Formats: sequence, structure tokens, C-alpha cells
Amino acid sequence: MHSQMHESVHRYPMSFDLDIGYFSERGQREVNQDFVATRRPAPQEHDMGFIFAIADGADGAPAGGSARMAAQTSAKTLVEDYFGTSPRWDTRTALERLIVAQNNWLAAHNKRNASAAMSTLTALVLCDHGWTLAHVGDTRAYLLRGGECRLLTQDHCVAQTDGPRRLTRALGLDDAVRIDFEQGELRRDDAFLLISDGVHARLAHSRIAWLAAQGSAALSSHGLVSAALAAGSDDNASALVIRVHSLARSRLDDALRNGRRTDPRSLAPS
Repeated sequence: MHSQMHESVHRYPMSFDLDIGYFSERGQREVNQDFVATRRPAPQEHDMGFIFAIADGADGAPAGGSARMAAQTSAKTLVEDYFGTSPRWDTRTALERLIVAQNNWLAAHNKRNASAAMSTLTALVLCDHGWTLAHVGDTRAYLLRGGECRLLTQDHCVAQTDGPRRLTRALGLDDAVRIDFEQGELRRDDAFLLISDGVHARLAHSRIAWLAAQGSAALSSHGLVSAALAAGSDDNASALVIRVHSLARSRLDDALRNGRRTDPRSLAPS
């Protein structure tokens, strides 16, 4: 059974002290169509913060090769290209332009190929004293703060009587993509959780919250995936946990970034 596990602690000048861990299992599937990507900034990029992404591919083909490609390119391209965006863009603008470009690429690919390649995508940026979330599909993001676990995303899917849930939004599904955004203040001891539907479809909210709070980020991510598979998940299962042990020193950039933020009411999922 293929699995992927990663753990790291980053202490960066003028930046964060983060504990980052992820775990991914293909479960009963032939191919792991989930993909997790993270990237920390280089010294000259620390103003842009850390970026994290989780993606879950879908194509309907038994082998799942196109789905794996869609998930991998969506998550990996985003975290790699984010640091090449214009310094004049705020975080939301950078994420939006990169995700739209990836959707355009996948949509064009699907017009040339019989097996359509689509992917969900949930991405998180931690920068200075704030966080920014971008979301399409039914991967999820949670914020753990002060003993509470809050779901930050909305699943873009509908139930079907004759099969699994059908995605209503995904990268590559349509020529245009609608992206949910949310932003907030980052606090010391916050923790973020990004998971695929292979985890959240089998675990109750209370169980997810409890497991996400246990041990290191790596142990938490492993516990979430293992619990989902033990509960009967027949899908790929992936979890990414980020714990914030300390924050960057407050700077003028925070105030400027907060001033550029869109009215939060316009960022609510639709």
C-alpha cells in the first residue's frame, strides 16, 4: 500500500516557527490521485510567507492517470509559481491569477483528450500576521484555535442516488472557474488542517477536531488518514497539518495588506 509522509519544523528569520506534517495513502484505489504540496520562502522571498496546497484529482477512468496529473499540476504549479508573482499583487490576487491560469490549461487539455482531467484545490498562505485561503471543490480546510475547530470551506458537490457525489466546481470542469476566498488574522498557536474527501467523508467533525489536535503535525496527519481508512474509506486519503508556534514580527506591511483586503462579505463561499 503506497503512502507518503512528511514532517518538518521551520524557524525562519523575520518569519514563523511552524510545525508542518502530511500523510497520504492510496487506500483501496489503484492510484493515489491526491497530491499535497508545500513550500517555504527563500531568504529573499520571506515577505510572501509560506504556501500549502492539497488537491484531489477526478477523471472517471479506472487507471486514474489523468486525475493524478490534474491534482499534481494544480497543487505543485501553484506553490512553485506563487513566489514568481508580482510583488505589487496582494495574496488573493496572486492566488486567483495562478488558479485561473491552471484552470484554463486543464480546460484546454480536456478539449483535446477523451479522458477529462479535473481536480479540486484548497490552498493556504501564511504571511506575516494573516492567512489567505483559496478553495475549489470538496477538499477542505479547518482552523483550530482556542480548543475550537472551524470549517473554513464549503464543499462544491451534490449527492447522487446512483453513485458518489458529483463535483459542481473543479479545476478543468469548465472554461471559467469560481474560487472561494477567505482571509483572517493569524494568531500564535493556531493550527490549520487541509484534508481530502477520503478523510472527511468517513470521520465526524468532532473526530477530525480531536485527531487534528493530537501530537506533532506529522502524527496528527497520520492519525487522521489511518482513522479514515479504518472507518471504511475506499478513497485516497490525505491530510496536511500546519501548527503555528510563533509569528513573524509585526511590520508596516501587515497594515498595508489589511488595508488592501476586500470586504470580507464578498469573500464568503457561494
